[in-house]
Amino acid sequence: MMQHIVLKPEAERIEAVVGDGRQRATLCLLAMNKQLDGKTYLLGEELTGVDIVMGWTLAMAKQVNVLTEARASNVWRYLASREERPA
Repeated sequence: MMQHIVLKPEAERIEAVVGDGRQRATLCLLAMNKQLDGKTYLLGEELTGVDIVMGWTLAMAKQVNVLTEARASNVWRYLASREERPA
């Protein structure tokens, strides 16, 4: 999806790929939103590598407007807490 939004030359971008990617990403965000209900981290009570990797992925989803506070408020909060960490 990112290739067809940002990386490919505009003439080579396929909107159908973007639309399909947005739908698939939204389904994943909704599942993650449910998983994060009342939690700070995805796995257990401490920050893990999963949280670090997801931070970048979610930042990209936010950049292309797939992740919005209205769509997935728990994920939005989760990303905000990752972005606030000093490291």
